[in-house]
Amino acid sequence: MEPQVESGSSIVRPMFKKSKRKWLYAGAAVVIVLGVGIPVTIHRLKGGATISGPMIYTVGYGSIVQSVSASGTIQPAATADLNFADSTSTVTQINVKIGQTVKKGQVLAVEDDSTTRAALLAAQAGVAQAQAGLASAEANLTKTMQGATSSQILADKQAIQKAQLNLQNAQQSYQTQLAASKDTASQQQKILSAQTTLQTDEQAASNTSSVSAAQLQLSNDQQTLTSDQQTLKNLQAQYGTVTEAQVQKAWQQYQYENGLSQKWLQGQQVGQNPYAAADTLDQTTYSTLSTEYSALQTAEQKVTSDQQAIQRDQQSLTSAQTALAQAKQRVVVDQQNLKLVEQQVNDTSSTQQSLATAKNQIQQDQLALQSAQDQLTTDEQPPDAATVSSAEASVASAKANVQSAQDKLITAQIAESQTKLIAPINGVVSQVNGQVGQTPSSGSTTGSASSPFIEIVDTNPNDLQVQVQISESQIGEVHTGDAVSMTVAALPGKTYPGTITQIYPTPTTTSNVTQYTAVATVKDTTGQLKDGMTASVSIQTATANHVVTVPAIALQQEGSIEGVYVLDASSGGSSGSTGSPSGGQSGQGTGSTSSGGSGGQGAAGRGNSTSGNFAGHGNGSGNAAGGFGGGGFKNGQTGGFSGRFTGGSITNGLPKDVHFQPVKVGLFGTSEVQITSGLQAGQKILVQLPAAAAASAAQSSALQFGGPGAGAARRLGGGGGKG
Repeated sequence: MEPQVESGSSIVRPMFKKSKRKWLYAGAAVVIVLGVGIPVTIHRLKGGATISGPMIYTVGYGSIVQSVSASGTIQPAATADLNFADSTSTVTQINVKIGQTVKKGQVLAVEDDSTTRAALLAAQAGVAQAQAGLASAEANLTKTMQGATSSQILADKQAIQKAQLNLQNAQQSYQTQLAASKDTASQQQKILSAQTTLQTDEQAASNTSSVSAAQLQLSNDQQTLTSDQQTLKNLQAQYGTVTEAQVQKAWQQYQYENGLSQKWLQGQQVGQNPYAAADTLDQTTYSTLSTEYSALQTAEQKVTSDQQAIQRDQQSLTSAQTALAQAKQRVVVDQQNLKLVEQQVNDTSSTQQSLATAKNQIQQDQLALQSAQDQLTTDEQPPDAATVSSAEASVASAKANVQSAQDKLITAQIAESQTKLIAPINGVVSQVNGQVGQTPSSGSTTGSASSPFIEIVDTNPNDLQVQVQISESQIGEVHTGDAVSMTVAALPGKTYPGTITQIYPTPTTTSNVTQYTAVATVKDTTGQLKDGMTASVSIQTATANHVVTVPAIALQQEGSIEGVYVLDASSGGSSGSTGSPSGGQSGQGTGSTSSGGSGGQGAAGRGNSTSGNFAGHGNGSGNAAGGFGGGGFKNGQTGGFSGRFTGGSITNGLPKDVHFQPVKVGLFGTSEVQITSGLQAGQKILVQLPAAAAASAAQSSALQFGGPGAGAARRLGGGGGKG
């Protein structure tokens, strides 16, 4: 490539191989503060060329932020399109309208769920039934595995005893029936006995005197109670309420006054007794209260006695009525028994039938006894494999039924839940394509067939995102998690932070230009960003702190070599360390394979050392143009550079104390670049070439840097002669 020289300018703007650097250096030309910290002086160097202060920059440490610029459009991070699963049911509710803010979980619309709810209820019943079947099967399996319990064995034995007793009763009944059929006299006696019993019970059933007497006694006692209650009521009206406490108090008062009176009399006092009147009054009061209290108590006791008598009368009446009813019932039973006995005597076939019935009952009871005995034998035996396997199969089948029922329930629950449209995010309603009373499929009159019934746009300012296009040459520098700085033309002076959250793996190619899409999430605490705004995005791909930096405009390119022009500290320059295995030897001389060597006859342009930096001046005078003395290789890798490029005629316009220093470039910032090797802090470099040097560089841009001799350096070393 040929460096380009801007017309009318003494600043050379080199063309670099990497396309990402073109925009960087072009922008850096107007950014560098060339004179900061540098004395503005005029240097006249040995070559006679004049270098002013603004052309010189002192290398120092700084921080570099490398970024990739792109642009895109702000859009919400999420858009929710909501539709009813059933497009044939009628919409019953629409709870929102366009532009309304909704919260996550809010019910937006509802459609008729009569069908789905019925299916849900049926599914719930199916699950309950299946679970009951499973519980029964598991209980049966547990019982089978454990065998019969002691209580079950006891029940089996009791069943055997009961069956034996029933068999004995049946056999006895058969013998009785058999004997009865053979004894006619006995049958006649039974008829007579039944008739006598019937007559006795009929007389008892017709005798109602006991009931009448009880009713009369009850009536008399009720009249007595009524009279005594009236007497008590009259006394209460006459005397009021007189309590035992009142009588006792009157007695105590009387005793007190009487005591005073008696004491006065015993004292043989003269005159009238002062306590006599009070004593007489208290005695009268006590006598009156005592009489009234006794009368009231007697009346109350009589009422209580009357009530108890009535209770006894009622019990007697009930007993008499019960006895009469029982007698009437016995008459009915006696009549039936008499009829049965007469039928048995008069009907031989009936007797034979009774015998057959009794015999059949014996057989049934024998079978029941055998069954009970077999059940006991079975329960006492351990469970067999076939029975256990059958019980396990029943459990497995029941579990499958439960799972099937639960699957149907889940399906029904989902179908029921789908009759409601619920907001999945916080946002704003942007579309409503439907009306109440219509089906969802017919509700939209303006939207397309693919339009959602309701659409929600996420308006969270922390969920905004920008999709930007990254060129193929820069996509390797961008990674998820990279910091983003975003600006929009509509809000000048404001910067919004963000993060790269996604990089699409598939590129898009338009007009033979391949680009990749990256998504950046942006935080907007102001709430001023709007959907659809055009944004400029700067993606921070790498940073480096306290590293050697130079202005980007200072970088020059000679052929394929990047470097800067360095002002030597002395006329001899800075030779640096050699490329010998142990390091530390000067690189000047002829043909040393451990140093960069000179460009003379037989000099190798590449060292073969295993360590150290190759340095030295390449002041070649051989058949071919001298290469760079510096810039050897370490084990085949590029090493450090400290030599001075003076070969050929490319830099004829430079002062003698200025040499071209190859460098390795790290990160590229906005106006500065990181130098990873080739320069040290404190060195002085040119950020602008003198006019003569710039012209010389332009004229020699087509020249090659050294011919390919046998020892020619393949990257940075110059070509020497054949060695």
